This record gives sequence, structure tokens and C-alpha cells, in this order.
Amino acid sequence: MKFISLREIAGYLTQMITIENYRSISSMNSPIILACQGRSGSTTLMRILNSVSGCNICGENWNMIGSLLDFYDNMKKTTLQPGYMREYDGNSFCAWYNVFDPDAVTEDVKKLMRAVFESERFEHWGFKEIRFGLEDYESMETRLNNFAELFPSVKIVFLVRKDVESHVRSGWWADDKEESRKILNDQLKNFSKYSEAYPHRSYMLSMENMLNLDDRFWGLSGFLGMIFEEGKISEILRNKVDYEVKR
Repeated sequence: MKFISLREIAGYLTQMITIENYRSISSMNSPIILACQGRSGSTTLMRILNSVSGCNICGENWNMIGSLLDFYDNMKKTTLQPGYMREYDGNSFCAWYNVFDPDAVTEDVKKLMRAVFESERFEHWGFKEIRFGLEDYESMETRLNNFAELFPSVKIVFLVRKDVESHVRSGWWADDKEESRKILNDQLKNFSKYSEAYPHRSYMLSMENMLNLDDRFWGLSGFLGMIFEEGKISEILRNKVDYEVKR
């Protein structure tokens, strides 16, 4: 018989007391976005979530989801333009005449996103992406809010690395440490600003939280509505992705 530790249960219960979390947790097929800094442990976090029964988080995809979200946003803006019409009238200002049905297009966008990331076998589905937050805050906010408009139960996890000086010596960031330091700090600001503005659907986590298995990490289980198994997570961390630091 397998026992779940009190620590695991406490982490699960940490953030389940609000009505908003209860509603999102009770929703089936809940999407999850891992918006991460590059070289912050995003693959390890993905592996941790995928160790939970009923969860399937896909890897990166060159932010192709961003193109779909921009398409959806442009479709919405088109319908708000003066002169937008679906029935052609040459006697009126018809510069924005289009035949598409906004509701049908919205459903098609949702179906396409589900086709890319969702499997009926899993209650939770989603993906990780390291390119969110590299754009200006307003663009990031619009994209994430459009996703939330399409999938209201979405949960967004922001993963960062607290030790910036170590970070800029890791992987490709070491190619230009000064520029990397600015990019990472700006991305952190964007993540923090969004998390503060939308706490009901976003959660800030650091690589250090994850590697140390501290209370903040265990609180993630409650935010996502999952039960983390410490044994599985410890095994994943023992075989974690190499965070090589360049000298």
C-alpha cells in the first residue's frame, strides 16, 4: 500500500481554500502554461508535473502558440473596426468587410490549440515556453489574457532563477552576460507584474524553490489541484537536467 506524506497533503491543501481555486480545480481538462526563463529548470518542472497521474505537459514549440494568440487577437480587433461588416454593402464604408463568423473562428482556434496540446486521456494538459515575457509587458499580458479568455480555467506557472549572476553564466546566456542580465531582469519584471495583477491564475516559482523542495514548491500542488509524490519528485531531481555554469 502506498502512503502519501503529510507534507504532500499540506502542499495540496495550501491554496485550495478560495472559491476561484475550487472552481478551476473542479474543471476537467484544465490547461497549464509553464512560462519559464531559459535555463531555469523548465524541463525538470515539466517532468515533475508529468509524473502526476492525469497530467501531460508538452515541451517547447518555438512559441507557435503565440502566433495563434496573435491571430485570435487580430480577429477580435477586426470586428471592432468602423466599417466591419459580414454582409457586403457597397454603398457604405466597407473597408473591413469580411465573411468570417467570429464565434466559429473562436471555436476553431480553441480546437486547434486542443489538437496541438490536449489528449483526452489527461485531465490537465499544457506546454512549457521560455519565450513569454521577452516581449514588452503589454504584449505578454494580451497573449496570456487571450488564452485565459479561450480557456478560463488556465493556470500559469512562472518559473525564474533567483541567482541572476549564476544564470548569466549558464548555457547561451553566457555569450553576452551584460545583455543577458538585462533580458532576464526584464523578463522577471514582466512575470512578477502579471502574477501580481492576476493572482487567481498565476503562480511565481523559482528554480531554487523547486530544487530545495521548500514550502513554495509544495504550494504549487494546491494551486494546480494536484497531489505531488515526494518519492517521484526526488527521483526526478536526482536525474535532473544539467545546469552547467560556464566560467
